[in-house]
Amino acid sequence: MNGVPTEVEYYQGQRLTATLFRTEQAYHVTMRERHNLAGHDWGIALGLGLSAGYVEAGYAIDGYGRELILATRTQFALDLAFDELGADSLDVSLVYSRSVESSGDYAIEAPVIQIDRAQGPGTDRRHPKVTPGDENFDATGIAPQDTLHPWPVYLGTITRDPAAPASPPVASGAGDRPYIGVRAAQVFTPAGDARLDLGEDVAVYAGTASSPALRWSASGAGPAQLEVDGALTVGGDLGIAGGRVIMPQATAAAGTTPGWQLDHVTTTGSAGTPVEQLRLILGDPATAGAATEFVIGSFANGQFTPCLTVGADGTITIHGNLVVAGTADLQGGLAS
Repeated sequence: MNGVPTEVEYYQGQRLTATLFRTEQAYHVTMRERHNLAGHDWGIALGLGLSAGYVEAGYAIDGYGRELILATRTQFALDLAFDELGADSLDVSLVYSRSVESSGDYAIEAPVIQIDRAQGPGTDRRHPKVTPGDENFDATGIAPQDTLHPWPVYLGTITRDPAAPASPPVASGAGDRPYIGVRAAQVFTPAGDARLDLGEDVAVYAGTASSPALRWSASGAGPAQLEVDGALTVGGDLGIAGGRVIMPQATAAAGTTPGWQLDHVTTTGSAGTPVEQLRLILGDPATAGAATEFVIGSFANGQFTPCLTVGADGTITIHGNLVVAGTADLQGGLAS
């Protein structure tokens, strides 16, 4: 009552009325809807794929915690919708609906497909237009069981080509669909062999509970950091936005060929003092069966032009003019 969870207190010889049964039912429905919002964020949970004129079967939760279940693939009319709304692009959403069956014995909660003029790219589908005051509805409230409080769950946009009205409309907007989320501080695998920690730091633990395989840290007032415990394979471009590439010191195992890599190494100089080196290792041409080179050049008109080539045998080739703005110490002599 007044938003406070209220159960029916049954006792022997009690006179059972429709009001008591409605209260009992409302308790379970409300607590389930509150669970939907307390531990989750609203959105699509399953299916509900959109195509021209059809929505696939699926399941969603709206912003009130109400469950929207489309049991079968459902058709919706597009023939007149474009002209009636005066638009060539239409937003398709799923909204809660409740109706009482003709006998009066059952209430049916069958969601309906809603069609509106498209709002366009960049629209925040997480904040649809709802009843004023309900924008921040949460699990402390009681969801309205009526059709006067719609909370549209966006499914996509249907667009027609006005120059070719006979062509089938095209569905888009899949990337903007709001999906259900989970609110949790930790997520565990069923076997307990890995977990995800969510908080100020985000860490993934796999195989060991003490050392994270991946950690993102806000690092207080400093820049955020991403730490990877192990090898990292990047399947695309790696961009460095104004930062540095920092490599800790590495040493190749005895008797092994380090291969192609960039190393930070400490060695001993001619005076016996430590020297920090950044080494670009070209591998072993004897085992590779081909020459290996480090080449610096430029692209012009789509063509690569080498400027400087360093071979694995120490040969340096300058492709062009050499300008020395200082002293050139050629200990091995100069050949032309």
